[in-house]
Amino acid sequence: MRLPHTQLKNKHKGEDAYIIGSGASLDYYDKSFFDNKLTIGVNRVSKFVKCQYNVHKDERGFVEAVKYLEESPTLIISEHQFGFLRQPKNKLNIEHDYYYFTH
Repeated sequence: MRLPHTQLKNKHKGEDAYIIGSGASLDYYDKSFFDNKLTIGVNRVSKFVKCQYNVHKDERGFVEAVKYLEESPTLIISEHQFGFLRQPKNKLNIEHDYYYFTH
């Protein structure tokens, strides 16, 4: 089911959160550093690090992200392709709940 991202407001108020971007620098971190921490992954980082949330703007990555729901159970997806309002809306065939956002 598609849910508005506003439902997440204040859900983790007062908690520290780690935002993890995908990239080669992840090779230099001990992945266990993020254990038991609130983590938000960007794009396909869930292939490498378990995150509570995973943010996507690229439609091509959604299908892959669903494969990693055990590692990153909550998807947050842009309504438009690449997060750009002038682009067409993303075509989502996701059976799982996810949050969406516009720009």
